[in-house]
Amino acid sequence: MHTTSIGSHRAFMVISVTLMVLIVFGLVIGWKYYSDNIAYRQDLIRMDQEVRSESGATSSGLVNLGGPTLESTARSAPLEVGYGEVLPQTTANAQSLNLIEPLPLDDTSAALRQAENLMETYWRTENWRDRVAMVHNPDKVQTLMEDFYETQGGKDPVRGSLTGRGHFRINGKEVLVFNYSGNRPTGLEFAMRKQSDGRYLLDWESYVGYSEIAWPQLIEKRPTAPTVIRAFVKIDDYYNFEFADSRRYLSIRLNSPEGDQQLYGYCERGSEMADVFTQQLSKAEGTSGYTLQISYPGNAQSGQCVIIQKILAQRWLIDG
Repeated sequence: MHTTSIGSHRAFMVISVTLMVLIVFGLVIGWKYYSDNIAYRQDLIRMDQEVRSESGATSSGLVNLGGPTLESTARSAPLEVGYGEVLPQTTANAQSLNLIEPLPLDDTSAALRQAENLMETYWRTENWRDRVAMVHNPDKVQTLMEDFYETQGGKDPVRGSLTGRGHFRINGKEVLVFNYSGNRPTGLEFAMRKQSDGRYLLDWESYVGYSEIAWPQLIEKRPTAPTVIRAFVKIDDYYNFEFADSRRYLSIRLNSPEGDQQLYGYCERGSEMADVFTQQLSKAEGTSGYTLQISYPGNAQSGQCVIIQKILAQRWLIDG
């Protein structure tokens, strides 16, 4: 009896100690999460107050981002990079003009500090649900984020070192662009859109290279309905299956954002779309990021060949 009692007592002590350790561990983790969350909210409040204060100091209500030019900051700051030319954006049926206007970049503005702080906060935040407050158009993008991370199994691109930055007005909307080296052919672009209250929030769709369906499923399911994808594009000479006639079709190689999937898109030679591809891609070095609307032909003979229905943008950042 005495030996059994000692054994039972020891077992009780082991269980009690284990429970205490688990409780303490849970409290520590919970406190760390709580502290990080409070610090994050305080940072957002502080940055918001700074931006609002600076915005109120201007007669127009907008942040004054006038400041050093590329020439004056080349030796002391990251390179200000160009964001493309003023080019026509052509669809299969219509042509419109996307205006890209370079703007000065002010290293001392509260808006730039807010944007840089938000970038760092975004990268420190692991759960995508906690990132929703940091993205442009969150009501729409939250659904896309859930699809990307939960359904498609997507992951954020790998970030390297800062290689350049710029300030632009695109179709009347201000955008800050930060360029990084990374795991993509053209590097990584972190574009931030200016909001009505003066803050900048991440254009998440262009950052991850969001497509309406994961590329492996796209190739497997071969949808005939128009589908939006983001791809790296380049003129190619592959003609096969329904698109074997090189005199009729222009071939465009399409690579997925991560570079692990490849398609070939086709449009009619002599069309506005073909002219845009030919004019812009023939003088581009390497591949270019485009946002496209594509579809498969009915009863497609191959998962590798698609119809390019529209050019939505000659970049991954689009209006909306």
